Amino acid sequence: MGASATDDKSVMYQAPYYTEAHRGLIAEYDNKFSVASWKPWLTYDAQASADKLSKPMLMVGSASIALPAGAEAYAKRTKAPLEKLWLEDDVTQFDFYDRKDVVGKASDAVADFFKG
Repeated sequence: MGASATDDKSVMYQAPYYTEAHRGLIAEYDNKFSVASWKPWLTYDAQASADKLSKPMLMVGSASIALPAGAEAYAKRTKAPLEKLWLEDDVTQFDFYDRKDVVGKASDAVADFFKG
């Protein structure tokens, strides 16, 4: 099982968003997790691409995203032109998935970025 508020063997046991029926735990979600995805997920080095990046990039986040220190480390590591949009501290990682105001701010910033 992927997420559960009651089964402590689930991957996302009592995890916000994933166990909330009005957010992530919707009927369309099959609520399954493949254990084969653990190793690639746990060993992926997102920082490595910072050294290779040469195109301008836009980073959108907040102090409450999943890994704010990782985002900051990436921003410091890359030599590529970087723009940042950091939203209010109370904007969580999950808010980027389904909060209309947050999704709007982020998508508007991306659209503006690509317009140049």
